Amino acid sequence: STGPPSVPRAWDAEGVGRGDAGREEAEQAEPRERGITGEQRGRSTVEHVENRVRVVIAEDSVLLREGLTRLLTDLGHDVVAGVGDAEALLKTVADLDAEQALPDVVVADVRMPPTHTDEGVRAAVRLRKEYPGTGVLVLSQYVE
Repeated sequence: STGPPSVPRAWDAEGVGRGDAGREEAEQAEPRERGITGEQRGRSTVEHVENRVRVVIAEDSVLLREGLTRLLTDLGHDVVAGVGDAEALLKTVADLDAEQALPDVVVADVRMPPTHTDEGVRAAVRLRKEYPGTGVLVLSQYVE
């Protein structure tokens, strides 16, 4: 019987896995994360990001929302809120504005409850109009 496929343990500068053979070379490659210096290579990324980005994630799929949160926090950014629908997104950003703590970026799903049509897009357009200094990234998992 064969075991599970091997997982590459080293990556080249373009992120292509090369197995153990390229480990030393990959470890010496310049880190691609923003704010990481050569002296900080090999240490935790979280404590060394110079330009932390404050993010609100609006995604009704808990798995995707938590996955995005993990990716961003592992890169040293601050996910200040995660919500599951457009109404909660608008309320959360308004609450953060009242606290003078607006996010730098909002990541919003196109289709969100209750109708799963265009609630996320409509919320994104409203946020861009009301908070022009906050970036908005709209994502979709929808495939036709």
